[in-house]
Amino acid sequence: MLIAEIHGKRCIEAESNEDWLTSAVFGHLRHVRDGAFWKAVFGKAQSVRESATTLLREIENEHMGLESECEFSVSFWPSYKDYGEPDLLLRFSGSGVRSLLLIVEVKLNSYKSGSGSNDQLRRYYDLLQDKAALGSLLADDPITALVYLTERYSADELRDSVECSKQVLASRRMFSLQWQDVLEAAEERGPFEGSLLWEVLQFLKGRGFERFRGFPQSSANFEMLSGHFYASQYFQRYVKLKAIPNGGFYGN
Repeated sequence: MLIAEIHGKRCIEAESNEDWLTSAVFGHLRHVRDGAFWKAVFGKAQSVRESATTLLREIENEHMGLESECEFSVSFWPSYKDYGEPDLLLRFSGSGVRSLLLIVEVKLNSYKSGSGSNDQLRRYYDLLQDKAALGSLLADDPITALVYLTERYSADELRDSVECSKQVLASRRMFSLQWQDVLEAAEERGPFEGSLLWEVLQFLKGRGFERFRGFPQSSANFEMLSGHFYASQYFQRYVKLKAIPNGGFYGN
């Protein structure tokens, strides 16, 4: 009994731990070289400026194209003095094109930390402009951007960080992305069973990151549900309410 309780607590801890989620998903994605998948992901990453844009559009405007077999590297939780420890540092590169350097900050059940000059996302975006801190990563003048990856709606948080930043391109280079977007990008690629991308897709579905797309059954099939609650006439569009309101709830 005690072992079962301990196991249950560990499962709950794992499910609520954003670092475990990050390592589980990006531990797989670091091996996915499918340029079309990353384009789909970047096409869903939204800026929060008035004339919103996507990360994909921004890198295409800078004449950086992701090849069908893209090359990139991933660093997990790199630590930088005065800036902190972002979750991911991704670098995409290719022959004859500018590289792309991304910081991805991941949240699950928590919010960004700090405010004002100590705003977490502002610090990470400032890091992307610091040649002394990043050294050779900025040697070839890459396109730099920050992606805030969350489960919930986070545009307001990101908008606040943009306002805190004094960087000229902050409103165009800080993007909001949801785990649901990553799942849908994988789904759009239709990965074959057993592939790394398929495993990521199944994992995200298992974690419940699918967007609500309506009830799977039509009203005609509601009587199949136990308890017959949804078989009530109030859930059947083709049944006309015969009661005549007389001040009570649908009459007496």
